[in-house]
Amino acid sequence: MALPEPGGTNAELHTCAYCGSTVTVGRRHPVCTDESEDGDISLYIFCDTGCKDAWSREH
Repeated sequence: MALPEPGGTNAELHTCAYCGSTVTVGRRHPVCTDESEDGDISLYIFCDTGCKDAWSREH
């Protein structure tokens, strides 16, 4: 899976997967990956560890 360069246009990678707040590109952020039964991998980015932990509890 190719990721966009910083400043790219993929909005999904520029917002927190839990709260929807803007995630600053070019800074480190917590992430999770999920692999579906057919082998597709999804990447989720979070604004902070609190949102990552909350998302993880729900998924």
